Amino acid sequence: MNDLSRVDSQSTTVPVWDLILQAARGGQRLDLGERHIVSLIDEAATHRDKPELVPTRRNVDSTRITRLLNSELPSEFADEVASPPDLTALKAGVLLLGDSLDEGHRLAQSVEGEGVHAAGDYWHAIMHRREPDYSNSKYWFRRVGRHPIFARLAEKAAERLRATSSSQAEEWASRIGSNESWDPFAFVDLCEHCASAADCQFETAAREIQAVEMRLLLEQTFADAFGR
Repeated sequence: MNDLSRVDSQSTTVPVWDLILQAARGGQRLDLGERHIVSLIDEAATHRDKPELVPTRRNVDSTRITRLLNSELPSEFADEVASPPDLTALKAGVLLLGDSLDEGHRLAQSVEGEGVHAAGDYWHAIMHRREPDYSNSKYWFRRVGRHPIFARLAEKAAERLRATSSSQAEEWASRIGSNESWDPFAFVDLCEHCASAADCQFETAAREIQAVEMRLLLEQTFADAFGR
């Protein structure tokens, strides 16, 4: 692996894309039968445990990451792309996972309304939720509509909320993920509640839910980008 592919200890986003690059190199040509994207993202998640709801460093240096995303893609990788807008959205997601909000925002906005499941709009909504600009986040979630990850996300969110000791856990769990139907607007409200409360009992749970959401969305965006 060359220098541009090596994990940078100063960056929390490179490992995610670095693992995806590894799947594209070495003659694998993105054969997910060899190493499924779920395991790639799960492994990468160890480098970015529970991203902050509102990043304390929201504009990290994305120069090296962007170079990896744009200049270092092997031609074999590009040949596999079924949905270019979703590949752009995948890049946006990698940047947003590492708190590079401005560059992630630019990429997500560049594919507004495009892609198999409007992934750019979903990442755009997450960016504004973390900015935070909660009303703008809800605007973009309205643009997304229903999404394939919602059912799994609702199940995981309910588990994490009900594991807290708060008397309000059931209320939030019902609002956010009742009947296996994720409500992104209710989760925006929970994130806003955690940001405004002096001692929010749901801070850890909300960060865990956000981490699951971003992992599932990376998986789905990858699958849409490559027609999997």
